[in-house]
Amino acid sequence: MKYLLFLTAFFVMSSIAHASDQVQASEIVLSTFSSDLCTGYPEGTKKEPMLWAHCCIKHDLAYWVAGTRKVRKEVDKRLKSCVTEVAGKARGRLMYTGIRLGHLSPIKHPSHWGHAWPKKHRKTYAPLTEQQKAIALQQIYNAEIKREYIDQVVKELKL
Repeated sequence: MKYLLFLTAFFVMSSIAHASDQVQASEIVLSTFSSDLCTGYPEGTKKEPMLWAHCCIKHDLAYWVAGTRKVRKEVDKRLKSCVTEVAGKARGRLMYTGIRLGHLSPIKHPSHWGHAWPKKHRKTYAPLTEQQKAIALQQIYNAEIKREYIDQVVKELKL
């Protein structure tokens, strides 16, 4: 009988603890997306000043949402490919190297990986939960950027 009472109490307490961990999607508000474009690097050439700015916007949007370390590396490689496509291999490689070296810096930029999320709702490099994907998907379309950029990032991050 004591054993049964103990088990009942255990399951009730577990249920209460689990319920308090579940947060309603409507309660989590992501920070507003913003982009500084290519963060301290030109967005294009003198002749075409915004030549690869779209690459940086999509990169920033993916950083805003986040995901695993593997996803971050893929996002960085997509930036390299995008810049390479419009500005050549050397420029793409240079930007990619700058991004990768920036990750080693002890000084973190405000637009770090996963900066959309309130700290208590997101662990760095943890995979996005289904709930987080739903929240991101719901709120990502509030970003004031071209819809095609958002659609591409949604597809790439599998939101």
